Amino acid sequence: MADLSPIAAELAKLVPLLSSDKDGEVVAAVRAIKRKLDKAGGDFHDLALAITSSKRPDEEGKKPPAAVVMAEALCAVIDTIPPRHHEFVKQMRASTVFEYGLSEKQEKYLTDLYTRYCYKW
Repeated sequence: MADLSPIAAELAKLVPLLSSDKDGEVVAAVRAIKRKLDKAGGDFHDLALAITSSKRPDEEGKKPPAAVVMAEALCAVIDTIPPRHHEFVKQMRASTVFEYGLSEKQEKYLTDLYTRYCYKW
């Protein structure tokens, strides 16, 4: 499997473009992703594996960062969260999957949402 971490932030920006209603934009996004993967020595199989892998071999036994846990929990209960927060939650999930750092403001907002909708007293 190719190491996609050097291009993770770029891929995280390109993947949402795949949801466009315009076929040309979707094709352009696929081509851009393929160029990034080719340059990194990978392919779509590596990307799929990176997305579906819960742990990398060098992370065995490590606890996931809090932001990952919060983003996954929010995605699990997304139907109970007001729609205005859905896009943010999905973006944070993608950012944490690719280990793309969150800003302080994003982390605070994510924590607030988690506390409001997932935390059980």
